[in-house]
Amino acid sequence: MPGLAGDDRFVELELKTIADVGLVGMPNAGKSTLLSSVSRASPRIAPYPFTTVAPYVGHVEFVDGTGFTIADVPGLVENAHQGEGLGHEFLRHLERTQVLLYVIDCARSSDPLGDLLSLQREVALFSPSMAEKPCGVVANKCDMEPHSTLPRADRLFGALRHCDDSFGGNLPLFVRALSARFGVGVKGLLQEVHSLLHGKHQGWLARPARQRSGDDHCELRA
Repeated sequence: MPGLAGDDRFVELELKTIADVGLVGMPNAGKSTLLSSVSRASPRIAPYPFTTVAPYVGHVEFVDGTGFTIADVPGLVENAHQGEGLGHEFLRHLERTQVLLYVIDCARSSDPLGDLLSLQREVALFSPSMAEKPCGVVANKCDMEPHSTLPRADRLFGALRHCDDSFGGNLPLFVRALSARFGVGVKGLLQEVHSLLHGKHQGWLARPARQRSGDDHCELRA
């Protein structure tokens, strides 16, 4: 017996990178440098914007055998959700991550808090559910002119420490000042992320403002 007529069908497959942690930042914030400093990934690094034009994934491994994967995507610019720049096209690769790290360039930014809110806004406009993922802030490039970069990181930390429910974004669980280029502060960041992924992070910044006491500030530590 002759068979039945077949059907023609077009199927579109969308590949999404799977990683535990996603790096989000503006162009040239140092995301690729951070990825290369914590893993064996070799993203292209250069001192101009949009060096990263494709997602990169690296694996972070601890001495006890545990670890996590971390993904870097092209930098976000204002109105990325409308197709500006390159970042919006690749944000889908961060949809399956558990944690987002917002990387802020403290050497060039005059308003780190504004940059953080801008990044969170672009992520929220792309995917509201992704914007609600647990997150932390990386205050990067604090080795460059530390007399000005460290105070900026400190002001960002202070602004988040004293904010309340009126904060306009997803309140980060921590802020880490570091130099991805020289690896200063990176170890502490990895420990923060490891604790967060394993449900052991205290989420100090996410507590109600009245519970955040002390004179802690954002330090650049090895």
